[in-house]
Amino acid sequence: MRLLSGGMHAGNSCFVALVLAVGLWTPSASAAECPIRMRADLQPRDLPFDAGSSECLLAVSLEPDFSKLRAAAGIEAGSLDFQVDYDGGEVNAYYTQGFIRVTRAYLRADLKREARLATLAHEIGHAVQERDGLLSWMNEPINLYFKKRHGGLYKDRSYESSEEYKEYQLRSRKREAHADAIGQELLARAGYAPDTFTLGRSSRFGCQSVDEIDEHDPTHPADAQRYVNAAMTASAVSSAKAASAAQSIAGYLGGTRPSADAFTPGTSIRDYDDLGRLKPGRLAASKLSVPPPPPDAGVVRRTVQQAAASVVARWISEPFQAAVDGLAASERRSIARKVLASCGPLRSTEPVDFSVFGWIKRLSEDAALRAVGARKTQDIKSASLAIPG
Repeated sequence: MRLLSGGMHAGNSCFVALVLAVGLWTPSASAAECPIRMRADLQPRDLPFDAGSSECLLAVSLEPDFSKLRAAAGIEAGSLDFQVDYDGGEVNAYYTQGFIRVTRAYLRADLKREARLATLAHEIGHAVQERDGLLSWMNEPINLYFKKRHGGLYKDRSYESSEEYKEYQLRSRKREAHADAIGQELLARAGYAPDTFTLGRSSRFGCQSVDEIDEHDPTHPADAQRYVNAAMTASAVSSAKAASAAQSIAGYLGGTRPSADAFTPGTSIRDYDDLGRLKPGRLAASKLSVPPPPPDAGVVRRTVQQAAASVVARWISEPFQAAVDGLAASERRSIARKVLASCGPLRSTEPVDFSVFGWIKRLSEDAALRAVGARKTQDIKSASLAIPG
């Protein structure tokens, strides 16, 4: 989701702070307080939030989903809080250190449950990214700009016309696309239906035209491309491992400690190009790789398995990854057209198969077409040479 500017509603926030400071705004003694906190910029304490309001009731209904997804990400309960943003006039949600906040406008909006779940999962994906250092990575270009020009001090918004800012924007597009994939994986790990994220994105943004896949705003990929990305990663995240993790997380929420490994995203920031478009080769090739040996494996097994992994990577996985990425890039618009045709409630066509076998089939068809094309070209040349001059 798009981040809210911290100073966008500064005037309203100052007014709220002033009213509270002079004691003109106090909650009704008879009104129960909402258990979900509501905060405003520049306001050091929670704001009154009526427990009977429709906004509170919806926020309370989302809190268990937030807790499940937070647990799926391996984030401790005290490290990430779910709140409502008093100032937010846009239908939006955002992550800031230690908090996921949804705006009051977001709670008032007529959105399907899948759309709200996709939002929560995406924002928790940003928390995972910060844990993994990707927030710092995204901000590196701007920090470098001010280090070179102002000794590291933030002076003004002059950076917006710099090359460093352009680099920051493309990193932001990659990061937003990556957060979608993390959110999709978290939903699967938490036990939600495999198509929850794609349904949420289609109901939230609609199924756009294929002409929109190369569009983007400065910090986000095109909405249509984000749906295409989700369709490509869906089969990778709804796996047996995710189902096993879901059972473990359910036990953890019931009072027992999870036995699942610490969460590591199945996609990497390197799996996206500068516009936030997925390069699906690594996801597909990962199915062909040899898993690492278990921690208790003996020296012989470790040696044999590591040697096998090296051979498979060199001769199978890496060439297949490059082939998939090459085909996906050359056929981007046709793939997107097929994906978007299966988007939405009508689902007029079958979803495109992005499993490893689906890519093998497409690569084989592409190779066959190229071979036929080369043969036809050669036949034409031979025929032309045979004609007397």
